[in-house]
Amino acid sequence: MRRLLSLAGPGIGLLAVGIAAAAEPRQTTSALSWVRLPGAESCIAAPELSTRVEARLGRSAIVSPSAADLSIEGRIERKGGRFHAVVSGTRRDGTAIGTRELDGADCRGMDDGLVLVLALMIDPDASLAPRAPAAKEPAPPEIVRERIIIREVHEVRETPAPEKVAPAQTPWGLDGFAEGGLALGRVPGAAPALGAGLTLVPPHFVPLELALGLVPEGSLESRGRAVSFWSIDGQLRVCPALVLRPRPRPFALEASACLGLRVGTLSAKGTGFDVNLDGSRGLVDAVAAARLRATIVGPLFAFASVGLGAPLVRQRILATGAGGAIETLY
Repeated sequence: MRRLLSLAGPGIGLLAVGIAAAAEPRQTTSALSWVRLPGAESCIAAPELSTRVEARLGRSAIVSPSAADLSIEGRIERKGGRFHAVVSGTRRDGTAIGTRELDGADCRGMDDGLVLVLALMIDPDASLAPRAPAAKEPAPPEIVRERIIIREVHEVRETPAPEKVAPAQTPWGLDGFAEGGLALGRVPGAAPALGAGLTLVPPHFVPLELALGLVPEGSLESRGRAVSFWSIDGQLRVCPALVLRPRPRPFALEASACLGLRVGTLSAKGTGFDVNLDGSRGLVDAVAAARLRATIVGPLFAFASVGLGAPLVRQRILATGAGGAIETLY
């Protein structure tokens, strides 16, 4: 009889240990897919978000999809002047946990809210307050028979529609510039050219340019006679632009094509003629130009351009030679 009791005692102890170990709750894990859409590159990244969620839960919770109990997918994008995030989750069997949407003016200001949403999806019963050092748990009692009933309750929460926010008004832009170059054909031959102007960028329209140009000196010589030229003009151009490298990245690049009208005067003065005359005539040209602009630092920029002009009023310089013959000089 004593021998039978000594064998039964260890048997009951082993049964209690096995059931108590099986009764420990299993901690939920999740896979995380986080996408920052164009315009939201400065928002929180997936590695940082995973680290902060695990820190909030006080344990390792983000694992690979093959080992995860849940799958959480989220994205954040820029809408107008604000940021919008959507987070949804599903269990391994395909049932949906729910969807949560967040909206804010500053995407980094939404970090704490995103961490809270993900932590609650992974473990709704977890304490989200700072964790105190765990107290030593008392030894579990011996359990001969235990029955556990788990009931799963699905809760559907309606997400309120975000308030409509009026889009931010785009301000007008204004740039000033000075330019220098070489003019071919605006006066006879090649001559230096100077210019200055303003670029006005209205909202939702192509940039407009108003410029003043000057060719200070040009000359033409023929058989001991000479004619000196200079011209001054104003230009109005429309310049659609294509951004090649956006700001605020260093050396932002922008290409533009300009079309417009040039109106001014061409002045000439003769020397070495029997009768030296001077005078001015109006000029009207259609102009086109291609331009490449690079931002150097802050508001400072540089550009290079090539332009063409088609005269709508043709200029001619005539001289009267010996015997009254008329000679075309230009």
